[in-house]
Amino acid sequence: MNKHNSSLELLRLNEQSVQNLFENELRDCLVLGDNYIELLFDATSRYSDLCTEAKERPTKEEFFVQISVAALASNVINQLEAFQLCLKNGLLQPGISLSRTIFETTLLAQYLRLKPEQALKWADGKKIGMADVRNSLPEKEDYSLLYKEMSEISHPNFSSVNHLLKIDKETSEINVSLGNTLDFSRILTATTMFFHTCKHSTSTFISDVFCFEPKSDEWVEFFGRLGLNEKIFEELSTQIASHKTAG
Repeated sequence: MNKHNSSLELLRLNEQSVQNLFENELRDCLVLGDNYIELLFDATSRYSDLCTEAKERPTKEEFFVQISVAALASNVINQLEAFQLCLKNGLLQPGISLSRTIFETTLLAQYLRLKPEQALKWADGKKIGMADVRNSLPEKEDYSLLYKEMSEISHPNFSSVNHLLKIDKETSEINVSLGNTLDFSRILTATTMFFHTCKHSTSTFISDVFCFEPKSDEWVEFFGRLGLNEKIFEELSTQIASHKTAG
C-alpha cells in the first residue's frame, strides 16, 4: 500500500511541476487563451441576441443554421475551457486530444453555415463525415498541417506515447514514464496546439460563421479584438518557436 501511495505521490508531483510551468514561464499562453475564450463567448452571445431580435422571421433552413451554429459555438467554448484546465493541471495528453475535437466542431459549424440544407438533416440526426466537411471548405495550408499533427497525436499512435519512453542508446535500456510527462518538447507542443486552436475556432466563428453585418457595432468590436489577440498570438508563436529551437 505504501509503495502504491508513494508512486501516486510522484505522479502528482510531476503534474505539479507542469502546473508550475504554466503558472510561470507559459502563463502568457493561458492569458491569451482566456482572451480568445472570452471573445468567443461574447460573440456567441451577441449572435444569439441578433437572431432573436431580427425583425424578419427566418426560413426553416435559416432557423436550424442559427440554432446549430450557436450550439456548436457553445460547445467549443466548453471544450476550450476543458483544454485549458487540462494544461493548468498538468494533464497534457487529454488536452491534446481535445484539440482535434475543437477543430472538427468548428469546421462543422462553418460547413453548416455554407450548406444550410445540411443543418436541417444534421439536426434531424444525420451523421456528417468530417472528410465531407473538410473537402467542402476552403483549405488553409497552415491549419491543414496542424490538423494532421493533432490527429497523429490524439489517436493512440506511437507519436502519442513516444515522449513517455526514455531510451539509453548505449545500453539499449528503455524506461517508461508512468502518467504525465516532464518532457518540455511535449509541453510546448500542447501549448502550441492550445493557442492555435483558440485562434482558429474564435476567428472562424467570427469571420465565417456568425457573419456579422460589415461595419456594424458588433463587426467593429469583435474584429478589433481579434486583431489585438492576433498581435499577441504572433509574439507568443515566435517565443515558442525559439524555445523549441533552444530545446
